[in-house]
Amino acid sequence: MDIEAIKDFPDFKENSSWGEGEWLTEPDMLAQIKGEYKGYPYILTRNFGGSWCGYVAVDGSCDWILVDKYSCLDVHGGVTWSDHRLPWEENENIETFWIGFDCAHYHDYSPRHEKILEQTGEILGDPYKALAEQQQKLKANCPVAAGFWNRTYKTLEFARNEIESMIDQIDE
Repeated sequence: MDIEAIKDFPDFKENSSWGEGEWLTEPDMLAQIKGEYKGYPYILTRNFGGSWCGYVAVDGSCDWILVDKYSCLDVHGGVTWSDHRLPWEENENIETFWIGFDCAHYHDYSPRHEKILEQTGEILGDPYKALAEQQQKLKANCPVAAGFWNRTYKTLEFARNEIESMIDQIDE
Protein backbone atom coordinates (compact mmCIF):
# COMPACT_ATOMS: atom_id res chain seq x y z
CA MET A 1 0.00 0.00 0.00
CA ASP A 2 1.32 3.44 -0.96
CA ILE A 3 1.08 5.50 2.25
CA GLU A 4 2.39 8.64 0.51
CA ALA A 5 -0.47 8.45 -2.00
CA ILE A 6 -3.01 8.23 0.82
CA LYS A 7 -1.66 11.40 2.46
CA ASP A 8 -2.53 13.34 -0.71
CA PHE A 9 -5.96 11.75 -1.02
CA PRO A 10 -8.70 14.29 -1.88
CA ASP A 11 -11.47 14.70 0.69
CA PHE A 12 -14.39 15.26 -1.75
CA LYS A 13 -16.30 17.44 0.74
CA GLU A 14 -18.00 19.43 -2.02
CA ASN A 15 -20.76 17.41 -3.61
CA SER A 16 -19.80 18.82 -7.02
CA SER A 17 -16.74 16.52 -6.81
CA TRP A 18 -18.92 13.40 -6.51
CA GLY A 19 -19.86 13.23 -10.19
CA GLU A 20 -23.25 13.67 -11.81
CA GLY A 21 -26.35 13.06 -9.72
CA GLU A 22 -29.29 14.51 -7.82
CA TRP A 23 -26.93 15.61 -5.01
CA LEU A 24 -25.64 18.45 -7.21
CA THR A 25 -28.72 20.53 -6.38
CA GLU A 26 -28.46 19.82 -2.64
CA PRO A 27 -26.30 21.26 0.17
CA ASP A 28 -22.68 20.09 0.54
CA MET A 29 -21.10 17.77 3.13
CA LEU A 30 -20.93 20.19 6.03
CA ALA A 31 -24.50 21.48 5.81
CA GLN A 32 -26.85 21.03 8.73
CA ILE A 33 -30.47 21.68 7.92
CA LYS A 34 -32.39 22.50 11.06
CA GLY A 35 -36.14 22.57 11.16
CA GLU A 36 -39.21 21.91 13.23
CA TYR A 37 -42.28 19.83 12.51
CA LYS A 38 -45.26 19.55 14.86
CA GLY A 39 -43.15 21.21 17.55
CA TYR A 40 -40.29 18.69 17.30
CA PRO A 41 -36.88 20.06 16.32
CA TYR A 42 -34.94 18.05 13.76
CA ILE A 43 -31.60 18.11 11.96
CA LEU A 44 -30.72 16.72 8.55
CA THR A 45 -27.04 16.30 7.73
CA ARG A 46 -24.78 14.13 5.60
CA ASN A 47 -22.66 11.27 6.91
CA PHE A 48 -19.12 10.39 5.82
CA GLY A 49 -20.37 8.75 2.62
CA GLY A 50 -22.46 11.73 1.55
CA SER A 51 -25.77 10.10 2.46
CA TRP A 52 -28.43 11.96 4.41
CA CYS A 53 -29.10 11.29 8.09
CA GLY A 54 -31.99 12.65 10.10
CA TYR A 55 -32.33 13.26 13.84
CA VAL A 56 -35.43 14.21 15.83
CA ALA A 57 -35.22 15.72 19.33
CA VAL A 58 -37.65 14.49 21.95
CA ASP A 59 -37.96 15.20 25.67
CA GLY A 60 -34.83 13.90 27.37
CA SER A 61 -36.71 12.88 30.49
CA CYS A 62 -38.63 10.20 28.60
CA ASP A 63 -38.65 6.86 30.32
CA TRP A 64 -37.16 3.70 28.83
CA ILE A 65 -40.57 2.42 27.73
CA LEU A 66 -40.74 5.31 25.28
CA VAL A 67 -37.17 4.67 24.16
CA ASP A 68 -38.25 1.13 23.25
CA LYS A 69 -41.18 2.63 21.32
CA TYR A 70 -38.82 4.95 19.45
CA SER A 71 -36.54 2.08 18.43
CA CYS A 72 -39.49 0.49 16.62
CA LEU A 73 -40.35 3.49 14.46
CA ASP A 74 -41.01 2.69 10.82
CA VAL A 75 -38.27 4.71 9.12
CA HIS A 76 -35.90 4.03 6.22
CA GLY A 77 -33.36 1.43 7.40
CA GLY A 78 -34.77 1.51 10.94
CA VAL A 79 -33.67 3.68 13.84
CA THR A 80 -29.87 3.79 13.83
CA TRP A 81 -29.29 6.44 16.52
CA SER A 82 -30.78 7.05 19.96
CA ASP A 83 -28.85 9.01 22.57
CA HIS A 84 -28.73 12.17 24.68
CA ARG A 85 -26.30 13.65 22.14
CA LEU A 86 -25.88 13.83 18.39
CA PRO A 87 -23.17 11.68 16.75
CA TRP A 88 -20.76 14.59 16.35
CA GLU A 89 -21.22 15.88 19.90
CA GLU A 90 -19.05 14.77 22.80
CA ASN A 91 -21.24 15.74 25.73
CA GLU A 92 -24.69 14.47 26.54
CA ASN A 93 -27.62 16.77 27.18
CA ILE A 94 -30.07 15.02 29.49
CA GLU A 95 -32.82 17.48 28.54
CA THR A 96 -32.90 16.19 24.96
CA PHE A 97 -33.01 12.70 23.49
CA TRP A 98 -32.15 12.30 19.79
CA ILE A 99 -33.58 9.59 17.56
CA GLY A 100 -32.10 9.16 14.10
CA PHE A 101 -31.84 7.21 10.89
CA ASP A 102 -29.52 7.19 7.90
CA CYS A 103 -29.71 6.61 4.16
CA ALA A 104 -26.53 4.53 3.91
CA HIS A 105 -27.77 0.95 3.83
CA TYR A 106 -26.91 -1.83 1.38
CA HIS A 107 -29.63 -0.70 -1.03
CA ASP A 108 -28.64 2.99 -0.84
CA TYR A 109 -26.15 4.81 -3.03
CA SER A 110 -23.65 6.95 -1.09
CA PRO A 111 -22.05 9.28 -3.66
CA ARG A 112 -19.05 10.50 -1.67
CA HIS A 113 -18.26 6.98 -0.52
CA GLU A 114 -18.37 5.73 -4.12
CA LYS A 115 -16.07 8.52 -5.29
CA ILE A 116 -13.59 7.73 -2.50
CA LEU A 117 -13.62 4.03 -3.46
CA GLU A 118 -13.09 4.91 -7.11
CA GLN A 119 -10.17 7.19 -6.22
CA THR A 120 -8.69 4.58 -3.88
CA GLY A 121 -8.62 2.10 -6.75
CA GLU A 122 -6.85 4.59 -8.97
CA ILE A 123 -4.27 5.48 -6.30
CA LEU A 124 -3.63 2.07 -4.76
CA GLY A 125 -3.87 0.08 -7.95
CA ASP A 126 -4.01 -3.63 -8.64
CA PRO A 127 -5.70 -5.15 -5.53
CA TYR A 128 -8.63 -2.75 -5.91
CA LYS A 129 -8.84 -3.24 -9.67
CA ALA A 130 -8.97 -7.01 -9.14
CA LEU A 131 -11.75 -6.55 -6.58
CA ALA A 132 -13.72 -4.42 -9.03
CA GLU A 133 -13.38 -7.11 -11.69
CA GLN A 134 -14.60 -9.78 -9.24
CA GLN A 135 -17.58 -7.58 -8.37
CA GLN A 136 -18.48 -7.24 -12.04
CA LYS A 137 -18.39 -11.04 -12.47
CA LEU A 138 -20.54 -11.51 -9.38
CA LYS A 139 -23.01 -8.90 -10.61
CA ALA A 140 -23.32 -10.67 -13.97
CA ASN A 141 -23.65 -14.20 -12.56
CA CYS A 142 -25.56 -13.85 -9.29
CA PRO A 143 -29.08 -12.33 -9.38
CA VAL A 144 -29.20 -11.93 -5.59
CA ALA A 145 -25.93 -9.99 -5.48
CA ALA A 146 -26.98 -7.91 -8.50
CA GLY A 147 -29.50 -6.11 -6.26
CA PHE A 148 -26.62 -4.60 -4.35
CA TRP A 149 -25.53 -2.72 -7.46
CA ASN A 150 -29.03 -1.41 -8.13
CA ARG A 151 -28.78 1.01 -5.24
CA THR A 152 -30.56 4.36 -5.28
CA TYR A 153 -29.57 7.73 -3.89
CA LYS A 154 -31.94 9.04 -1.22
CA THR A 155 -32.44 12.77 -1.69
CA LEU A 156 -32.79 15.54 0.87
CA GLU A 157 -36.52 15.56 0.11
CA PHE A 158 -36.68 11.82 0.83
CA ALA A 159 -34.86 12.33 4.16
CA ARG A 160 -37.14 15.22 5.13
CA ASN A 161 -40.21 13.07 4.39
CA GLU A 162 -38.76 10.30 6.58
CA ILE A 163 -38.19 12.79 9.43
CA GLU A 164 -41.79 13.98 9.17
CA SER A 165 -43.01 10.37 9.13
CA MET A 166 -40.96 9.64 12.26
CA ILE A 167 -42.44 12.68 14.02
CA ASP A 168 -45.97 11.66 12.97
CA GLN A 169 -45.36 8.28 14.64
CA ILE A 170 -43.82 9.83 17.77
CA ASP A 171 -46.71 12.28 18.02
CA GLU A 172 -49.39 9.55 17.93
